[in-house]
Amino acid sequence: MTGDAQRPRSAPRPLLRWGAAPVIAVAMAGMAAGVARWLPPPQNGAGPTRVIVMTARPLVSRLSVVGTVEPGSAVAITAPLDGAIREKAADYGSRVAKDQPLLVMDTADLEMKLREAEVAALRASRTMEEMRGWADSPDVSRAKRNVLSSRLALEENRQKADESRLLLERGIVARQEWETLDRQTRTLQIQLEAAEQELKVTLDKGNETNRRIAALELGNARDRLADLQSQRDHATILAPMAGIVLRPAQGQQGQSALPPIEVGTRVTRGQTLFTIAGTDHLTVTARVDETDINRISEGQTVEVGGEAFGTPPLNGRITQVSAQATPSAAGGATTFGISVEIHPDADRMRLIRIGMSSTLTLTLYQNPHALVLPPEALQRDAEGPYVLKEGPGSDQPAVTRGTPGRPVEEGIEVISGLKENDRVVLP
Repeated sequence: MTGDAQRPRSAPRPLLRWGAAPVIAVAMAGMAAGVARWLPPPQNGAGPTRVIVMTARPLVSRLSVVGTVEPGSAVAITAPLDGAIREKAADYGSRVAKDQPLLVMDTADLEMKLREAEVAALRASRTMEEMRGWADSPDVSRAKRNVLSSRLALEENRQKADESRLLLERGIVARQEWETLDRQTRTLQIQLEAAEQELKVTLDKGNETNRRIAALELGNARDRLADLQSQRDHATILAPMAGIVLRPAQGQQGQSALPPIEVGTRVTRGQTLFTIAGTDHLTVTARVDETDINRISEGQTVEVGGEAFGTPPLNGRITQVSAQATPSAAGGATTFGISVEIHPDADRMRLIRIGMSSTLTLTLYQNPHALVLPPEALQRDAEGPYVLKEGPGSDQPAVTRGTPGRPVEEGIEVISGLKENDRVVLP
């Protein structure tokens, strides 16, 4: 990281704050700025005196940093299904058009899963239909018939037992006959109760809870089938936009080396295969030292150049200033990332490649009418720093106080207290 301003050369005496404004960090002056015009010293009895006349000139403070060209927009291309690559139609670094085929996946395994999913969906659909008309289902009808049959048999046997008891009381039949009919009645009563319980259990199979379960299973089966059908429909991977085919960043896979994307390679669903970098605009990323980052803001204009960029430099705009420091090696300087957006024309776009280095020149400060004092012009008394300025029509200098600005290579910029053509006496 470089800047085209240096700190002021050391003065014969220490420089203190002059006025209320602080002297801020040094930035290099882009042009010779506000250097006072020297005049021959006047001849008087007090000996030679050096006098300068304040002259306004442009002052520009710039910062230059090294950046890297990156795609302005990028889309990650992921595998739509688990399987092997059957065809490959694009290589890393090639330019592709929108909807151009990139890869074709093998769907042999997927077709088998599709058939299984379709069977599961049909079964779930049949179960749901049975649940909707469960009260009239064959199972319920059969249970109802069992109850009716048991009830009729019980009533018939009970009637016979009652008749046998009357005949027994008259001594017409033997007691053993009545006891047999009575035991049969009790048995048929138990059978009726069992049939009624079976009917209740059968009806409960069509209750609200079971209908809800059937509906959820049907929904899951249909979603599974739709997902597999979608995977099959996207087995041919198309470029979502025009751009350049790039390798995926290693961080996207969480591993040190990415497997090659070739015909026959097996990939898993969701695995990043390519990155398509858009060519409508580019982004240049760079790192700025912590001492300069607060003088940079989003929306600020930047000149972007490079050995392969051609001339003149491209105009860019800062789109992001990181609020978090970039990790650095132990003992390294603290830096913050910035992003600059550029829009090269078609001719320049053909020259610029992703990953190229570039130089960003940021204008941190400029004043077209700056006044700069040499460091030795500043003096100090009990009230603070001051300069000696000749008054009009008088050779005797007067104490003048003002507000200093930023230090530059030739001295310190004067913000207020002096104006152009003022004559300042140097000690």
